[in-house]
Amino acid sequence: MSKTDSYLDTDYARVHQVLNNYKEMPEVLHEYFNKKIPQQVGTDKLDNMKGIFIDEKSKSSQSLRKNLLNDKEFLNKLKKYGTALNNKFSINDSIRLKGSNWYNAVGHADIRDMHINKNGDLELYIADVYDFNEDPKGDLNKIGRNRQEKGEITPYFYTYRVIIPERKWKTAFQKFINF
Repeated sequence: MSKTDSYLDTDYARVHQVLNNYKEMPEVLHEYFNKKIPQQVGTDKLDNMKGIFIDEKSKSSQSLRKNLLNDKEFLNKLKKYGTALNNKFSINDSIRLKGSNWYNAVGHADIRDMHINKNGDLELYIADVYDFNEDPKGDLNKIGRNRQEKGEITPYFYTYRVIIPERKWKTAFQKFINF
């Protein structure tokens, strides 16, 4: 999706919502991207960087939901923030996703606005900017940074909206703490 010649114009992107800038994201994410985009790729990209929003009904978000329910780091976060979540607070944190598909597709990302909704379901966004940092570690990152600097790939932002039904997140959490 980041290839400049087909920038966010792929079969995968067209199934989801392609956005012209971060202001088309849900409002709860505006401040996050307003800070994240300049920090990652520069202030000049803030108003014209495109992105993709993957809603909770998509196969991708449902796969991510399943991955999170089996991720010890994520379940530890539920334990850590359990009191805050039960008291209707919204949590922001980060996570390094596991499993070859999610590790390769997303890797490290941010958890935004994780909260328990009125139905008892756990709602959250997994968000980040897809780019290659200036100080890349590892050969693949160095190659990606080189291609980005040459203009062959273009950074974009993304967000997955995930809703985990109450029964599912409570069952996964209970198994985790009883393990």
